[in-house]
Amino acid sequence: MIALTALRAGEYMLVKASIAGAIVTNTLFMLGASLLLGGLKHHVQEFNKAGARFQAGLLFLATVALLIPSAVGAADAMKTTAFTEQLSVSLAVYL
Repeated sequence: MIALTALRAGEYMLVKASIAGAIVTNTLFMLGASLLLGGLKHHVQEFNKAGARFQAGLLFLATVALLIPSAVGAADAMKTTAFTEQLSVSLAVYL
């Protein structure tokens, strides 16, 4: 409801912040709930180092893929529009 009202009012940054906040909140809630419920059922939990390293690598790759077009676009916004779009599409296909 908030997002629809904000979109009608032209508050696009508020919608972006609201969506980002919802994603972070849900991610942290799910992590906490998983740890709590897993701890209640299994008193000793195991940690898979290889899986955690792989997931961290994927997260790092996605973060870099999001930051590179932003940095290139912010460097010179007037000349790099076509290049930034092509770079964004290439990174999206790669991911």
